[in-house]
Amino acid sequence: MVRRARHRHLRAALPVRAPGDAADPAPPVLDAVIDDFARYHVAMAVIAVADTTTAAAPGPALSAFLDGGW
Repeated sequence: MVRRARHRHLRAALPVRAPGDAADPAPPVLDAVIDDFARYHVAMAVIAVADTTTAAAPGPALSAFLDGGW
C-alpha cells in the first residue's frame, strides 16, 4: 500500500509495539489518522492563503458579503 510506505517514518517513531515484536508496528487505523491530519493541515493552509488574500484586498469580499453572496 502506498500510504504505508509514505508514512513509515512517522509510524516508526510511535511506541505502538513491544520491543522485539516482529509484527507490523502500527495498527491499520493509524494510516487513516495520519491522512486525516494531513488533510486538515492542507485545508488550514488554504484558509490561511484565502484570509491573507482577503486582508490584502478586502473590497471584493466585503462587497460580496454585503450583497448576500460569495
